[in-house]
Amino acid sequence: MSAVTSSPSSVPFASSAAPVVRIPRRKPRTARIGLFGVGYHVYWGQFPGLLDELLAKLAILESRVAATGATVTNFGMIDKAQDAYALLPKLKGADLDLVFCDMVTYATSATFGAIIRGLDVPIVLVALQPLAAMDYAKATTHMQLANDDFCSVPEFTGVAIRMGKRPPEVILGTLHDDPAADAELTEWCEIAMALHDLKRARLGHFGHPIEHMLDMQTDQTALTAAFGLHVVQTEADDLLRVSRDITPAEIAAKSAEILTLFDTPDPKADPLTRKLTDEDLHIAARTAVALDKFIALHELDGLAYYYEGESGSPLRELVTNLIVGNSLLTAAGFPMCGESDLKTCVAMLIMDRLGIGGSFAEFHRRRRQTRPPQPREIPRQARQRRRRGIQNQGRSHHDAQHRRHRRGQIQIHYRRGRERPRPDPRHRQHQHPRLLPPRRPHLPETLGRRRPHAPLRPRHRPPRPIPPPHRRSPRPRNRRHRPGEIK
Repeated sequence: MSAVTSSPSSVPFASSAAPVVRIPRRKPRTARIGLFGVGYHVYWGQFPGLLDELLAKLAILESRVAATGATVTNFGMIDKAQDAYALLPKLKGADLDLVFCDMVTYATSATFGAIIRGLDVPIVLVALQPLAAMDYAKATTHMQLANDDFCSVPEFTGVAIRMGKRPPEVILGTLHDDPAADAELTEWCEIAMALHDLKRARLGHFGHPIEHMLDMQTDQTALTAAFGLHVVQTEADDLLRVSRDITPAEIAAKSAEILTLFDTPDPKADPLTRKLTDEDLHIAARTAVALDKFIALHELDGLAYYYEGESGSPLRELVTNLIVGNSLLTAAGFPMCGESDLKTCVAMLIMDRLGIGGSFAEFHRRRRQTRPPQPREIPRQARQRRRRGIQNQGRSHHDAQHRRHRRGQIQIHYRRGRERPRPDPRHRQHQHPRLLPPRRPHLPETLGRRRPHAPLRPRHRPPRPIPPPHRRSPRPRNRRHRPGEIK
């Protein structure tokens, strides 16, 4: 079976032994990314050649971003507050999707404060140090400033927070031979591509959600408010109208494309299927051509639909045979979603622009791999509770007898020379009352600020036993000495 894929990350429909057929994208993935470097203007006169070295670092980053397919605009070096205020309107006028701030050396936060305050585009700080480690035996101030990429990151982040903005993301690594940093840079470029197409997308829609599917109802105004896209309301009759202008040559070309991309095996397990016939291929090819013309007519970037039509009508034949055309368009980076599900159509568009595929599929449960039975492990707390239970056996009955004696229900005779068994002082309920906070599970610091403890309360303490009369003291032991009394 041949494979239909639109990107290297797409999952082919066949095994690796089958030939993989690539479908060209209808629109190339792109983005508008702005780039500027930051520095300190005082250094240029003190260290000759430093500015040229830092601009070379900025050019390297520009070439790497451009290699992802994005359109890069390099705004040069910003080394004082006046340059930051002058750059802000240029960034807004460029209609950017993402901005990279290259931390080529130390810079004061005034070169960043005005930009982070006035710009609504995501900003990423890039701190890629040229040297993997400083050569301290030969270190100079010039070398230190050329590798000072991370020095201003905390300062810039703190200024963003004080400006009421979210802390900017940071790409930290080395300028050369750092696959992790390169992958993170590529990932941010793909995010910019998703943002670029999402806020400019025209998603078509015709028909209505399937009856009883309440989860398919979508507020189209909310989609525009959240993403900036526009939902184009179309008519199913437009699909029928453009189908009347299809030529036999277009149908033959589309039929050849379908047979090249898809396999047509004999039906086996499913009794509802049958071998592909020439009539079925003709209808699928004609519908796919009509779908291409329909998309071009409305200038769409995606389509969600559900329509039934009158039984036996030409429109019913078209809207019920869109599956093959949907597959071809989805593989070409054009999201097609049935059941009038606009939310899923948006999700498919985002996934495709991120380079992780955008297929519409159903969920199915997979059989979990079973492992051989392991010996049961008793947690430490359970072992401690078990030991305490063994130590406290018989004590609960004795305490109950003592409470009944206090209430006068029974009489306990204590024999001389025999002491009452004392409770284990290690047990928590027999300790002296202490003001302790209640037990709470430990919360990691990453979950935020801890909640205040509950009001303090004393631990439970059972009443002390009353000694028998023959063991009572004639007077209090700790009574104070009165004046004139003989001890």
